[in-house]
This record gives sequence, C-alpha cells and structure tokens, in this order.
Amino acid sequence: MAFILEASMEMAGPWHGQTRLEAATEALGRELAALPLTAEAAVWAAGPDDAAQLIAPATAQALKRARLVKPPAHGRPDLALAMRRALAWAAGGRPGAVVLICSGQAGGLDQAILAGDPPGADGPFTHVVAMGPGKALAPALMRVTLLGGGKLLAVEAPNRARLVLHRAAQAALSPASLLAVVHDAANRPIELTYKIMHPGGGEKFGRPALANRPAQLPPGSYALVWPKDSAIGPGQPPQIARVASRGQTIVRAGGTGRLTLEAKGENGQDLPWLVNVTSAPGGRLLATNQALPVTIQAAAGEMIIQVIKPPTSWRADLAAGQAMTLTLGPWGRLRVNLPGPDGPWRAPLTAIGPAQAPRRWAGRTQSPLPLPPGDYEVIAQVIPPLRAKAATPPGGERILELPAVGGLLVFFEPGREPRPYAVHDTEGRNLGRGHTGQTIALQPGRYEIVMTHGGRANVAITARQLTRIDAPSAP
Repeated sequence: MAFILEASMEMAGPWHGQTRLEAATEALGRELAALPLTAEAAVWAAGPDDAAQLIAPATAQALKRARLVKPPAHGRPDLALAMRRALAWAAGGRPGAVVLICSGQAGGLDQAILAGDPPGADGPFTHVVAMGPGKALAPALMRVTLLGGGKLLAVEAPNRARLVLHRAAQAALSPASLLAVVHDAANRPIELTYKIMHPGGGEKFGRPALANRPAQLPPGSYALVWPKDSAIGPGQPPQIARVASRGQTIVRAGGTGRLTLEAKGENGQDLPWLVNVTSAPGGRLLATNQALPVTIQAAAGEMIIQVIKPPTSWRADLAAGQAMTLTLGPWGRLRVNLPGPDGPWRAPLTAIGPAQAPRRWAGRTQSPLPLPPGDYEVIAQVIPPLRAKAATPPGGERILELPAVGGLLVFFEPGREPRPYAVHDTEGRNLGRGHTGQTIALQPGRYEIVMTHGGRANVAITARQLTRIDAPSAP
C-alpha cells in the first residue's frame, strides 16, 4: 500500500488549533505502526516539483520501528507526479492500493490515473482522505476515486484524522473487488455511475462506483442502486451483489449472449443428458427437460444448469456478445506433480475454474483433485506461488508437471520456540512467511530472510536442493 501526503501551504495553514499537515502526519505514523504483519507500505510527500519518498517500501514489522517526520510545506504540490510514482509501485502488490491524504486539491490526478492501465482485479486502486469538511470536497476528488475504484473520506477535525485514515487503510487492504459490467440491448458498453450500499443502510451510506471499472471493497453482501431511465437492457439489472472473500466478483447488467451446452463422455462420445437451465439470481427458467446438445440465446449473467440424470449442477457466466460452449460430463481428476528437495513436494494447491464460471477448488500437489471438466488456473502455494494452466477432460485424468522448487530450513537455537520470519525478493517485497525449524519451498532464485527482531540474511535457492542457514541475529 502506498500513502501520499500532500505537503502544501494549504495543508500547513491553521486548522482547529493545529495544521492539517500535523494532524495527517501524526495519524499516518500511528497507522503505519498498526498495519497487519502481512502488509507492506511506503510513503511519498507531494511537493511542488518532486515526490520525495518519506519512507521507503518496507514490511509492517519494519514500519513499527519507522519514524515518520512531517515534511516541509511548499506551494502548490505536484500531486499527479506523486500519484504516478505511487501507482507504479503499488501495481506490484496483491492487492495494490494508494491512499492520498490531501487538502482537497485534485489538479491532474484524474489524468495521472487515466494515463495508466485501469485497475485490475488486484488494483492498483486509489482512495482519498480529504482533510476538510465533506461539503467542501472538490468534485474532482470524487472523480479520482471513481476512476481509481476507491473511497472518498473526509476528516472534519484533527481528532477524527486517525479514525478516518484507519478506515481508508482498511479499505485499501481488502483483497476483494466488484466489477459491474454494463451493456445495452445492442451489447454496447454503457458509461454510468451506480451506488453500492449495505442492505438496509439507506441512500445516505451509498458509495458511488463507475460501471465497467472495478471497485475495491470488503467482502460481503451489497445492494446495487442503478440510475433511473438508463439504457441497460434487456431485463432488469441485478439488485444484489455478493462479493467473494478475495479476488474480483463480476456482476453483469444488460446485453445478451449465446450459450451452447453439450455433454461428452470419457472417450469423447455424446451423452444423452437432460437439463434445466435457469438464470441467476433472478431464477427465470430458460429451458426445461432439454436434451443436449442445445443452444440458448439469453441475457448476459450467471446461469445454473441442472442435470436431471445423473443429478448434478453447473454454472456458466455468460458475457454480453459472447458465444460460449460449455461441455458437461463426468468429473475428471487433476494431478499436479511438484519436484522439490529430496523428491516430490506436497504443497497446498488451488485450482480456479472452469473458465465459464470460476470457483476455487482446494487440494495438494502429488494427490488427484476431482474437478468438473474444463480449463483451470492452477496455483501451487510455494514462495512465490507457481501458476500454470490445465484442462481437465471429462471422466479422465490430467497430469500437470510444475517446475522444480528448492527448500529452505532456517535453524534456531535448541530449546527455543520456533520464530517467524519474512521472505523478501531482491527489491524488498514481502513474498511470504516461514518459521525457524520448518522447511519451506521456494522457487529458485535469490531472497532475503528478515527476522521479526530485524536480523537479515541473503540466501540463494537451487531447484531440488535443501538450503540450510542459521537464523540471522538481531542487528
């Protein structure tokens, strides 16, 4: 997470007995010390001609010992330069986000965001904390958060700075986002602003978001409020979005597509399956006791396919203008082999798919994972995670060979409790964690081991080999 602190004369002016810059610096220093251990952060100060780095990228553990010094105030700050630098660094995080702490100015910020790629499932997102009354917020700041998929929060007085900044940081740490994909009846994308609300929260608590751009927010169930007389069609847009615990949740409003369903056996033969097809979440029945294969023209969105015999169900996420073919059939098996130190290595495994309606399937390397037939993204939980693609055939088994990893064992003093440590890459990014006395798997390469007491050691990992080092001592 990247923080930008506006260092302007407006921030340095008198404000409820102190200055905005003093209140923001104090609140940010406390927030940095309270970040969860899995987080990383850096701080930039936006001056008139430069974006000085007040705190270099560091882990949360290191930030607990960092001291944030109030930057000197200058004239009109170059917020756009600071935003470009912060976004470039935050883009490497999962999730990545920028929190801007400012007086209410927004010169060039929207162009700085538009100059880069739109936020993806993992960002980088942009949140703004405005040090001033909410009624005085510049409309340009709202545009910045709309484009950046973030929240706009106002600090009414110095004693509220810590709480409001903490809310912004919590939003920026969320591993979840929502993408509303909106089209008209001719499958043309529509630009509009809608509201995301907690059910029962009322219009007062609605958060605006842009269609066809992701918004970072905590997991949970939300009500969606759409503008009246919009060109969304055919049908009614969804009223509820259930945002998953991590990753990007997609809801579709408007547009049509074509879904072809077929059923294949282990040897590729057609299967005489009967299905019922309904739209979700509306529950509109699209086909009843339909023999396969069949092609259905339907509104874009998620559909549930229920096989009558054998009883099973499938999901498909149909995009506007898409012609999708979904092959049903007996479940197959995916076996992922991962060579490691001293032979095969068992690591936690996640398969995301099938591609038509992805969900997460958990397993372990070296063991068969039952899956519906389809295409999957496979993630082996080593450091850093290994990613690959695989297709599981109906009723058959697919074997996926991953590149070999190495092992790392950090020794600790006999009789002492195991101690946690962080694994950084050569640029100081936190890749994962381990404990002394336990072997962890890493991809081949060079890393830095950082103990919680501050001790550091560099290590080189070789495929299929176990590297042993003593726990680095405190500096």
